[in-house]
Amino acid sequence: MPWPATSSELPEGALNRQGWSELAYSRIDETAAGNRTALVRVSTLDGGFRLLVGVDLEEQRRVRAIMSNAALWSAAFIIVLGVAGGWFRRP
Repeated sequence: MPWPATSSELPEGALNRQGWSELAYSRIDETAAGNRTALVRVSTLDGGFRLLVGVDLEEQRRVRAIMSNAALWSAAFIIVLGVAGGWFRRP
């Protein structure tokens, strides 16, 4: 089933699940099928229409990894500065 977004198609039966669920999908600009995961919510609207809203979990994981890496390097830098400051301040 084609749908307008960054994905080429939804998995079969994805719109039949009400509420929150995870589903595998592929982006239009990528070749491997089902290589991403999204957290989606399906709601039924008036007239029988269905609304699917989702967020790409891979992007959140990537941002979390970048932030964790930056925090670790910052902590290491602060420790090095503290040790160096203590070393040079010795009488």
